[in-house]
Amino acid sequence: MTDSMRLWDDNPTVTDLLGIDTVVEAVAAALLARDLDPVTVALQSPWGGGKSSALDMLAKRFETNERVLVVRVDPWEFEDSDDVRATLISHLLTELRAQRPASFTEKVGDLLTRIAWKRVGATIAKSAITMSANPIDIIKAFTPDAKEQPTNMAGFRDEFDKMIDNAKDVDKVVVLVDDLDRCKPASVVASLEAIKVFLAVPKMAFVLAAEEDMIRWAIAQDIHAGGRSEFADRYLEKIVQLPVSLPRLTPETTEDFVTLLLCQKQCEAVDTKPAFQELVAHVAERRRNRQYPLIHEGDYPKAAHRPDAADRRMATLVARGLSGDQWSSPRAIKRFLNAWGVREAIANAREVTIKPDVSLKLYLLEQRFPEDFKALQQIDPNDRTTFVGAWEAWGRGDEDAEKPEKVSEATQFWAGSGPSIAAAMDQFDRYVNLAASFTSFSAGSGLTDAELALLAELAHQSDGTRMGAVDQVLAAEPTVRRTIVERLFSRLVTIDNPSDSIESACRITIGDQSLVADVCGWLRRYGLTRIAVIDVFEIAQVPGPEVDKLLHDLANDQQVTSGVRTTAQEKFDERARAGV
Repeated sequence: MTDSMRLWDDNPTVTDLLGIDTVVEAVAAALLARDLDPVTVALQSPWGGGKSSALDMLAKRFETNERVLVVRVDPWEFEDSDDVRATLISHLLTELRAQRPASFTEKVGDLLTRIAWKRVGATIAKSAITMSANPIDIIKAFTPDAKEQPTNMAGFRDEFDKMIDNAKDVDKVVVLVDDLDRCKPASVVASLEAIKVFLAVPKMAFVLAAEEDMIRWAIAQDIHAGGRSEFADRYLEKIVQLPVSLPRLTPETTEDFVTLLLCQKQCEAVDTKPAFQELVAHVAERRRNRQYPLIHEGDYPKAAHRPDAADRRMATLVARGLSGDQWSSPRAIKRFLNAWGVREAIANAREVTIKPDVSLKLYLLEQRFPEDFKALQQIDPNDRTTFVGAWEAWGRGDEDAEKPEKVSEATQFWAGSGPSIAAAMDQFDRYVNLAASFTSFSAGSGLTDAELALLAELAHQSDGTRMGAVDQVLAAEPTVRRTIVERLFSRLVTIDNPSDSIESACRITIGDQSLVADVCGWLRRYGLTRIAVIDVFEIAQVPGPEVDKLLHDLANDQQVTSGVRTTAQEKFDERARAGV
């Protein structure tokens, strides 16, 4: 291992370390299939599962095919526009004209005029200029090179169909739609309607990179669905012809992934990037031939980088030591490694000598098992070596070894994994002094960087983003879940829109009713004066007598608004009548 700083870019990439190339190839073939025309593919995976990277690989796959046009669309970037459907269609038309001006210029201008009139109507309806506005002047701001054409969307699909069909130098237009599951429900439905109603004509293909459950939830929440999940299922089935899931990480594939990430940084540090690419190609070939394990003890191609024992040992530790919600997400793994990489770099800058594999193992204990880390820290320094030696003997399963009283059962794999901390106790105090300077240790309540990112998503303005974070919190361990919710409430006094956070906390509490008493207490402590009427509706959905008491107190609290008091009384009465 080198002393250089190890940080991994979290942006989408076309370097495939996860083995999703086979999925990309299958999707690419489906997009060009004559029997599926038009076609919409839903590319599914959980948060951080590689959807955007898969879209990048698809785009690269078609780079050399001059008869295939690829257009990238991100509805999340323009969901605040007056008309998401019109904006999405305009973006597509503008890209078509830019990529193939000889085929599309004239007709695109006509279709953009229709879109512009529709957007002008939406803009004027939301503005204060109304009667004084000149629509002809406004339309020029929306439509490049516009000319006299019909001013509504009637017949748009037929005209669009003719335009695509007449482009004889184009066999397929592939539209890659990213981040759809980050949009508000109304924006999700608007984007799907734009595709289904106006754009799904022969020679058009769409790839929706989104978590299907999130899209289904957004449809059910939208006014068109009336909250009915069965409607959402039927709605989505009419739009998506081919649902495809990216492969999920397992502990074994996570180990390979982490090894490759560590090798990547080794090669970058000594400027041997081609050797890393050869290693990636070698692993991909073994994956295609089903030769396992992918990272092995045998011979490697001469030009390929060979993973060393330290990297493989650390990869095993990370893959087996992280919680299931972390190792199953490539993004969460990178966040964990990046946090460790920053800490290691600061240690080097301060000339604090800690072996990388030792610091990684201690960092894993600190982040994954904070209570056990504190227990180790509190042991008398003279007794630590004996204590850790017994801990590691139990972890390895040595005969007659017993678990020390102050550690948890969940740490057994960590204790039994290399390197031995008992043999490196001279480095422990250095690590503790370093860790104490980080917020994640001194005031972070044991939250990892990925969990801190969840806090931001729980307060996000996008309904889809918040509900996705809620699901992830409910999948976390109970102690982590409780800490995240408490931290969420502690931030209420510093954020502009506390209602989003309160909604997230209530949804989590409905899923984990052991939190009800705590949540009511945290609401009183952190959020009492910031509760709005809409928050009362969310609070009232949470079961439990503690909520009854909270609603009763809100109804009689002069610190809150009259609207909150009135709504709280109404909800309290409703729950009393219903026997909640």
